[in-house]
Amino acid sequence: MAEMGAIPRESLRILIPLSGADSDASALHVAAEMAPRDAEVFLLHARSGPDEERYPDFKRASEAERYERGIESERIFARANAILTSRGLISAGQLVAQGDPAEIILRVANQMAADLIALAAGASRRVIDHAACSMLVAGTGVAVKLTKV
Repeated sequence: MAEMGAIPRESLRILIPLSGADSDASALHVAAEMAPRDAEVFLLHARSGPDEERYPDFKRASEAERYERGIESERIFARANAILTSRGLISAGQLVAQGDPAEIILRVANQMAADLIALAAGASRRVIDHAACSMLVAGTGVAVKLTKV
C-alpha cells in the first residue's frame, strides 16, 4: 500500500539506439540488467543517410530500397527484442530514423523525454556531451553511467 502523500513515480524511460553492429548487444544486456521491470524501453534504429525529416524535398529512396531498409530494421529489432525478453523486458516502442545518427538520438531522446540513453562503447561523443538525460555507456564487461547534473 502506498504511503499517504507519496507521489507516484513514473516508469523510467530508456532509449537504446541501435546500429545493427555486434556492439548493440552489450548496451542491450547492460540496460536490461539494470532496468527496473516497469521501465519503458524504446528502441531506435538510427541509420546514416539524408535526414528525410529535416529535408522532406530530398529525393526519396526507391520502393526496393525502402523495403531492404525495412527488412534490415526488423532484423535489428528482432535481435534486440530477443535480448530484452531474455531479461524479462519488452520494448514499449520501436522507431527507425535516417540522418546523422547523433542528431537523431538527441532529437528522439528529447521528444520522448528519455530519462536514460543506453549506448554501446564507441558511441558518438556528441551524444554523450549534449544529451539532456543520464547516459549509460556499455563496453564489453564494463558499464559506465554518466549522470547529467
